[in-house]
Amino acid sequence: MRTIHIALMASLVLAFSSFDLPAQQGNAQKSVPEKSQRGNTRIFYWGGNKSIGQLNIDYGQPVWKDSYQEQVDSGKLDNRRWRLGQNAWTALDTNIPLTIGGQKLEVGLYYMTLERNSDGEFWLYFLDPKEIRKRKLDAFHAHMSKGGKEVLMEEDEMGESTKLLEIELVTSGKQDRRANIEIRYGPYRLKAPVVMHPEES
Repeated sequence: MRTIHIALMASLVLAFSSFDLPAQQGNAQKSVPEKSQRGNTRIFYWGGNKSIGQLNIDYGQPVWKDSYQEQVDSGKLDNRRWRLGQNAWTALDTNIPLTIGGQKLEVGLYYMTLERNSDGEFWLYFLDPKEIRKRKLDAFHAHMSKGGKEVLMEEDEMGESTKLLEIELVTSGKQDRRANIEIRYGPYRLKAPVVMHPEES
């Protein structure tokens, strides 16, 4: 597995964890309405007239900007979790057990973040939303999250530039209950294997 270039780290951080918050005076709280472009990907089982399970990921879709490459030399963003997407938390909702990158995930809802460590590796985190809700953390504060199930992401071959962030659950085309989770943004690609266990649900 090849290490992802630091350029990807900088560009993903900007898109996944940065936007301008509304300016406020003091500590007064004000409700702020918001709309955003969002994507969804899912895998579902179907046979006859019923399903034995499904999993889906809902996520915001920031637009790629070439200017993100200018942040390559910042060097200050290692070992820091980033929001994977835009605005509201990116979330995996599954009603069947999964194994993603060797990590077992039970039935439930998970918030997702991304992190690059000092060795240049990218890790995808699946967080318990109960802890996030308890602390009332907005996805903007993904860097303040703790714990979770961690999955090492693999770099795939670079392809054509992707304008919007794309997260996709891709099956193998065979009935072997295997898939990949793929993250595409700009010219970059990350992926991890997924094994579905509908027989355990």
